Amino acid sequence: MRLDEESSGEGIYPERAQSRESFADRLIGSVGFRLHTLFARGSHDPSLLVGEVRQHFARFASGPLAPRVPELRYQLRRRGLHAAVAPEVLAMYAAACSALPAPEVLGAARAMLQRQVVDLPDPVLQRQSAAFAAAAFALSGIPVHVIAASDASARRSAQAMQEPMAALGLSVGYVAAAMELMARREAYRADVVCVGYREIGNDYLRDRMMLGGRRRRIHSALERIAGDAPPDDRLWLRGLQSAVVEDADLVLIDDARVPLMISAESDHSQERLLYEQAIELARALEEETDYYSDEEGVKLTATGSGRLARLTQPLGGLWSAQHRREELICEALTALYYATRDHDYQIVGGRVVFPAPGPEQEGDVPPADVTLQRLIEVKEGLKLAGKRDILGRVSVPRFFQRYLNLCGVCADADGLEGEFWTMYRLKAERAALPASAQQFGARVFATGEHMQHALERAIAEAAGQPMIAAFRTPTAAKAAMAALAAAGLQPGLLRGADDEQERAALAAVRSPGALTVALSPAERSVALDGPPVLRLIVVEPPDSRRHLARMQRAYAARNCDIWLSLADEAVSNLLDLPGQAVAAMIGEDRGELPSGRAMWLARRIQRRIEQANFGLRRDVMMTDQYLGDLLAYSGTRD
Repeated sequence: MRLDEESSGEGIYPERAQSRESFADRLIGSVGFRLHTLFARGSHDPSLLVGEVRQHFARFASGPLAPRVPELRYQLRRRGLHAAVAPEVLAMYAAACSALPAPEVLGAARAMLQRQVVDLPDPVLQRQSAAFAAAAFALSGIPVHVIAASDASARRSAQAMQEPMAALGLSVGYVAAAMELMARREAYRADVVCVGYREIGNDYLRDRMMLGGRRRRIHSALERIAGDAPPDDRLWLRGLQSAVVEDADLVLIDDARVPLMISAESDHSQERLLYEQAIELARALEEETDYYSDEEGVKLTATGSGRLARLTQPLGGLWSAQHRREELICEALTALYYATRDHDYQIVGGRVVFPAPGPEQEGDVPPADVTLQRLIEVKEGLKLAGKRDILGRVSVPRFFQRYLNLCGVCADADGLEGEFWTMYRLKAERAALPASAQQFGARVFATGEHMQHALERAIAEAAGQPMIAAFRTPTAAKAAMAALAAAGLQPGLLRGADDEQERAALAAVRSPGALTVALSPAERSVALDGPPVLRLIVVEPPDSRRHLARMQRAYAARNCDIWLSLADEAVSNLLDLPGQAVAAMIGEDRGELPSGRAMWLARRIQRRIEQANFGLRRDVMMTDQYLGDLLAYSGTRD
């Protein structure tokens, strides 16, 4: 249980130094991991630990807690957090909570202090075990980040820990996306910081830009002596010393494909100058004499072409090319005189938005002309919209690998042990028996229309039972909302935001007859209490079967079905030859596969999705390894 002391900047910014493991280290580690998986993966009996914690708890509960805290903190800082003192630390936090936790919580906290990821099916016990592990790190004088999958989950963890941590003289901070800079900086100064993983990843990248790259220990020491080190008030974090990751399967595995990055708007000054020149040149031309408009668009006359050549002669550059300058001026004339605001385009949030193509148009409609959009933006005095420059980027595995002490807890790590070890050198341990496998129904429809009719029938037959339809993509969720509204229904909407509108929608979810549309990953922010009464329908396949179980727990659903449409490209592209043969058996009268074949096909599609995601995560690791051989840190590629 010794804390790892390896660091690449012990004074200013402690974090783990990135280094390539030798063959011998990889071999020994691999053998140890396999032995652990074979013989120590199962649930351990925590009775001995519980007995020791109970003895210390009785001692702490017999008198005031505050005088005992400094003595224990002194011993921890002097001797370190090791196995012999762990029961006393856990007992002190239990005394601050005024109650002993379940044995599974103590076993999970001990495993996390041993740098492991723990299976614990109950979400309440997961949060408690993360709090106990965080308290142990913080009492040892080590700043700890409790990292969640969403802002709402981080907020709930901070609220649960606030009172017991305060009893131990420890501060708890909460960081969310919409925070003022001073409040955000103050939150990061707390002993325990609860934060979503993308928020802290982005703030880490900002710190790295401020520090100017990776620092060796001697480099940091010399900077401090010379007085050149960045002051603490310019950095967000206090390094990456310890992290307790809630929902570790989601954060560390499922989301490993999408990198953490920060960006800024590109510099459009030269591009804007070009479009401003085009607008001014267009204003100098006269209608009919220099240009005219017909069914094909705006065109220059011979007189207009000659006048434009004389006007642009001193400008040079692009204006020297006749075809390009005339094409650009015709676009500028269109933007000035033929594109009407609120008819041909709208201004929404400081951006030019062109109307969507009408339903009568078939096929793929090309996007709005980018050049015309830029010219209208100049005409309206708006900033040029465009791509953003990536200032810093780091993959999720590489970011978490830099923590000196990393551990986590999740509902189910079954089948993920190899990835936890390969990516993060984390071993998996069960703190409780796995939950019984949840059974899911499946329905497979020929088209989206068949699915929509089936959904309307299910709502009509619900007899007052509340229902949630969960969607993976915003487009599908928006289409479902519109279709339900057209049918005279007014569904609520869950987006996963941590705001008043979301909390109001959550409050109505369990009401009799309530219908709610949930956009994934809203389930990461939801924790409904009470007996299971909901019916959950998952439209579109999730990234993993584990997500179905998670959604059912989050929404406290009585039953869960997955509905698929063969007209959905994301589904049809996953059909192999046997899958296509089964899909061809769909009944023409009902537009739906029989239940047995639907279940077989849904499981097959789910396996193919999980295989594809595993391949993507493997590619991320290979890319990280390749870049790690080339670069220690780069502001644009790391």
